[in-house]
Amino acid sequence: MGSGPLWPEDAADKFCTKNWWWNLLYINNFQPQGEQCFPWAWYLANDMQFYIISPLFLITLWRWPKVGYSVLGVCFSITFIANFVITHEYNLIAGLGNIIEYAQDLLNFQTKIDEFFNKIYFKPYARVGPYLVGILLAYYLHKRKKENSNKLNR
Repeated sequence: MGSGPLWPEDAADKFCTKNWWWNLLYINNFQPQGEQCFPWAWYLANDMQFYIISPLFLITLWRWPKVGYSVLGVCFSITFIANFVITHEYNLIAGLGNIIEYAQDLLNFQTKIDEFFNKIYFKPYARVGPYLVGILLAYYLHKRKKENSNKLNR
């Protein structure tokens, strides 16, 4: 059925037999990192969640542009504030830049990094900001192209 150096470990993963349905529903990015069936699939879950909510923003921009811009701005602000509050409340470290502070206690550093990944890095509320900027930029470029369709671009 399968082969490879890691086949027995991956094929018989206890988390896959228990948590397979999280991946099926694309909500596995809400599980702790160590309990995910496919640890890399958090990104697919984020993409699917963004794809599902994008019509809300696109229809609003299409029908009522001013309201759409406002909704995007509010949502972007909320994601920025949520990241700030969660980072502050849990005293999270963002990345390897603080490794010098934890040089004597690397186990504590690893715990802090894992906490950062579980509370911020994998979560859609932390990742939706750039996606919203992409929607806004795509809509702006679409409108600009439509308005300048008769003009020669230089």
